[in-house]
Amino acid sequence: MERRSYSQNPEHYEYLLTDKGRELVPVLLALTEWGDRWAAPDGPPVIYTHTACGDGISQQTICATCGQVHDPAEVRARPGPGMPADAAARMG
Repeated sequence: MERRSYSQNPEHYEYLLTDKGRELVPVLLALTEWGDRWAAPDGPPVIYTHTACGDGISQQTICATCGQVHDPAEVRARPGPGMPADAAARMG
């Protein structure tokens, strides 16, 4: 977060999300959806909406080629270019 002064007398600050913080929004939405599904029997305690239209927001897993992934079993982790070779060998 970034602290920004908005009043000198009295001195007051607001706290704004940085680019790094804003990029966490999809992660927070995904965790919220999971929690709402598994731990909120009375319904979601918070509802996220799109400011442009007011409709609900949801997080989706998208394949760059095929589109939406419907079954989490279709997701596989594989070594990326930043993984050390010895760790990549252990992944198989």
